[in-house]
Amino acid sequence: MVTRHKQYTGSLLAEFILGDWERLRRKFVKVIPGDYKIALKKLEEEHQLLTEPTEKGVTHG
Repeated sequence: MVTRHKQYTGSLLAEFILGDWERLRRKFVKVIPGDYKIALKKLEEEHQLLTEPTEKGVTHG
């Protein structure tokens, strides 16, 4: 994303960030809406329920 921003805008700040990416990347965070995060968690839980073996060793589905 930063690379594309630099390509499209010629941003000097983006160039600086990319030049020190290994150190600065820890300052970036992923931002997603709360409802979307909840939906992703529910999907993951459902997937785990469907793929976990039952007590008899048979999978659901």
